[in-house]
Amino acid sequence: MGSRHNSTLLESKVYACSYKKEMDMVFNKAVERDEIEQFERDCVKKITDSAIFMRLKRALDIKKLSFNIEVQHTEPNLKKYCSHFVINIINKKGEMVFEDDEPNSCLMLCETICFIRNGHIIGIDLLSDKEFLESLELLIKQVSKCA
Repeated sequence: MGSRHNSTLLESKVYACSYKKEMDMVFNKAVERDEIEQFERDCVKKITDSAIFMRLKRALDIKKLSFNIEVQHTEPNLKKYCSHFVINIINKKGEMVFEDDEPNSCLMLCETICFIRNGHIIGIDLLSDKEFLESLELLIKQVSKCA
């Protein structure tokens, strides 16, 4: 019951808009930071529960690799807010895995979840974002090619 109430409260503080042909959530200017962070947590859960993410997990299992996920807040101030969804691929030793063809680049994915536009915080539904899905597919291919 409590989560339904929180969801309704959050929905009343956002509206949908179309930016780059995907659906974004535009937060009301009066939104609280914890509500934005809840949106980010919901986004991470939605991604990790998705079929495409299950494919990444299977590819990692085959190669005996793992991952960590985090939301990085590159600008925590609500007037300049910016956050990113980050997946890092790590080996058994807990070290970052490097790309085969780019020895100075780690296997990872970093996509913006929230940012400021016209004074509003925009939250991106990454699973409806074509570029994110393409990046995740590329990460799956790169993991599959790991030695």
